[in-house]
Amino acid sequence: MRALLGLALLAGCSNKVPRIPECDQYAAVFHKLSRCEAISESNRELMKGLFQTVRTQLEKFESGEYKDRNGDIARICKSTHDKLRLDYEKFAPDCFK
Repeated sequence: MRALLGLALLAGCSNKVPRIPECDQYAAVFHKLSRCEAISESNRELMKGLFQTVRTQLEKFESGEYKDRNGDIARICKSTHDKLRLDYEKFAPDCFK
C-alpha cells in the first residue's frame, strides 16, 4: 500500500517540462563545433559564451520561471542554430560530421 501511495505522489508531483526540439538541434550543432579544431579557439569561446546564455534561459524555462515562453526560447535556439550552420557549414564542413 505504501509503495502505491508513493508512486501516486511521484506521479502527481512530476512536472516534466517538454523538450524543445530547436534547442536540442542547437545543442547538437554547438557540441560538434565547440570541439572542432578547424574553428579558432577565440570563436569557439564566443560560441561557448552564447551557448551558456541560451542554456541559462532554458534552465529558467525548465524551472517554471519562464513557463509561458517556450515559443520565445524555441525561436532563440532556432535562429542561433541557423546562424551557426550558415557561418560554419562552408568554412568548416568537416565539423558537422
